[in-house]
Amino acid sequence: MAPRKEKTEKVSADEAADTVLSYLRKQNRPYSATDISASLHNKVTKTAAAKILKEMHERKEIEGRAAGKQIVYHVIQNSEDAATPEDLQAMDEEIQRLRDETSQAKAMEKTLRSTLSNTNATLSTADLRASVAALEAERAEVIARLGPLRTGQRILAI
Repeated sequence: MAPRKEKTEKVSADEAADTVLSYLRKQNRPYSATDISASLHNKVTKTAAAKILKEMHERKEIEGRAAGKQIVYHVIQNSEDAATPEDLQAMDEEIQRLRDETSQAKAMEKTLRSTLSNTNATLSTADLRASVAALEAERAEVIARLGPLRTGQRILAI
C-alpha cells in the first residue's frame, strides 16, 4: 500500500494574500499561480493563488505578464531600492574580504585536520606506559634466560 500524503494546513484568505506576496518578495523572481501553490506546499490552493494574484495585479501591488496560456507574476521593482555605484563597490570589497577569510579558514582547517590525524595516530600516555611496562617485563624475562647461558651452565643444543 502506498504511503499516505501528509495533510497540510490551509491558510485563511487574508493570510493567503500575505503569504503569496511575501513569497514573491522573498524569491524576487516571476512565478505562475501553479508554481506558487506548489512552492508553498499547497498551503494556498492553485485556484486561490490565481485569484489572489489577479486581485493584487489589479490593485497594482504586483506585475503580471502573459506567458503562453498562463500569466506570470512578479513583484514591482522600486527604483529607490537600486544600489548606487558606491554601494556596489562596498559590496564587492565585502565579498573579496569574505573570500579571503574563507580561504584562510580553509587553510587553518587543513592544518588542524592534519594535526588531529597525527595526534590520533600516536599512542596516548596510558597506552605508552602500558607498552613500556610490557617491554620491561619481556626484557626481564630475556635477561633471566640469558643469565645461565652467560655463566656457561647450560649448553645450547644445535
